Amino acid sequence: MTELNRKFSQLEGLFIGTGTNHEGQRFTGTFEAKVAGSGAGLTFTFDAVGDNGSVFHTESSLIGKTFQGTLGLWVVSSNHPAVFERTLQAKALESTDSFTWLFAYGDKNDRNSFREEIKIESTASSIRYVYSWGMPGGDFTERSGALMEKM
Repeated sequence: MTELNRKFSQLEGLFIGTGTNHEGQRFTGTFEAKVAGSGAGLTFTFDAVGDNGSVFHTESSLIGKTFQGTLGLWVVSSNHPAVFERTLQAKALESTDSFTWLFAYGDKNDRNSFREEIKIESTASSIRYVYSWGMPGGDFTERSGALMEKM
């Protein structure tokens, strides 16, 4: 098993926990993933449902290798008007049972455009899924995230 396949396998399964959205509202986060094909990718869903039952966010996503050989993340979500590739920008905390991937769209320092980062922090038993963004003319900052435990 390659290192990438091992990480995909670690993310596979159902994770549930709590988080807060960009308006400070608490939600239950559900992250469910499955290794795709022969291990070339990982498909997952992520949902954020408020304590009152309101759906704040729902997405279906894919992580896989790009033609350039790097990792990419594609998200179809209720909060985006289109699907666009986010490329792997950084890896951190690489160890046997924990890692962090940071995927980005645009330059976070370019205040003239939309920019976004999605961070996945994984341990053997949990996932932290975090969105940071900045709208044109606005500040770039962490906006929402959830810490979810493997079920």
